Amino acid sequence: MPVSALSPRPHLRAVARHFIATLLFTCASLVAALAAESTKHRFDLPAGPAEPALKQFSVQSGRQVIAPTQLVQNVRTRAVSGELTAAVALERMLADTGLTARLDAATGAFAIVRTPP
Repeated sequence: MPVSALSPRPHLRAVARHFIATLLFTCASLVAALAAESTKHRFDLPAGPAEPALKQFSVQSGRQVIAPTQLVQNVRTRAVSGELTAAVALERMLADTGLTARLDAATGAFAIVRTPP
């Protein structure tokens, strides 16, 4: 049997190609998320009930917000206005509400969660 038939190199090359492709995709996703995060938007969000305020934030920022209804029920957000990044606007909106936003770098969406104690 030829030595090349016993060599694991073809398998290693395939694994290496897959790893490099995955790494490039991950880097591209992170670059896109960071670029979106540094973009400033004009916000004009009045204080009010969290559910409609978060929907309005989503429209004005162009970013998806995932917030369970039970979590945001009976929560009032703060007013936010000005040229801000989405993360800063959302942080200001949720200040002192017991809620915080977590950014999913892969999708650029914000998930609303309880502020850790």
